[in-house]
Amino acid sequence: FSSWASVYDSFLFRVYFTPVYKKQRCIFSEKQEVYFHDGAKFLDVACGTAEMISQLARSFPKMEFTGTDFAPGMILKAREKTKELKNVNIIETSATNLPFPSQTFNVILCSEAFHHFYEPQKVLSEIYRVAKPNALFVLMDPAYDSTLEKIIFGFFAKLIEKYHKIYSRGEMKTLLGQSGFVIESSFNYFLNNFFVSKKK
Repeated sequence: FSSWASVYDSFLFRVYFTPVYKKQRCIFSEKQEVYFHDGAKFLDVACGTAEMISQLARSFPKMEFTGTDFAPGMILKAREKTKELKNVNIIETSATNLPFPSQTFNVILCSEAFHHFYEPQKVLSEIYRVAKPNALFVLMDPAYDSTLEKIIFGFFAKLIEKYHKIYSRGEMKTLLGQSGFVIESSFNYFLNNFFVSKKK
C-alpha cells in the first residue's frame, strides 16, 4: 500500500472512490447535529491518504481529526495532504493496537480496509475500546453477497491486491454484534456494504 500512495488519489482510483466518499458524507451529514459539534473527536482507522479527513476537517474546523494507517507511504501522503489543517493528526500505527486512551472518540470510520485485517475481532475490540459511549461507528467494506460481487472481489480483485477475507453482510453483522456494537442501519451501495452502528 505504500507503493500505491502516489497514485491513490489519481483519476482511476477516484472513479471508484468518489461515489463512496459522497455516500459517507451523506451519512455524516445526517448525524451532524448529534456527533459533529465543537470539540468532538473523529478517528479514521486505516485512513489511507486521508481524503475523508481532509474533507471533513475543512467543514468542521473546531473538531479534532485523527487518522491512522500501517503503511508508511500512505502516512506520508496523508500528512502532506493535511499539513495546513491544524485540527488534523496523522499517526502511523496498527489497527490492532490503537495508541489512544479508552473512550476518546465521538465518531470512528473504517473505510475500504477491513478485508485486509488478519485479526478482525481484535481490530473491532480496539475500535470499541477507544469509542466513547454511544459513539458513532461507520464501517464500509467491499460486499460479498451477490454473484457479481463474488466474481469481482473473489477473482478480479485478487489480481491487483492481497487481502485476508471479504465478508458477507451477515458475517459483518455477526462480527459487529459480537464486538458490542448496535447496528442502526446497513445497506449495499456501489459494490460496498455500509454499516452505521453505535457503541452500547
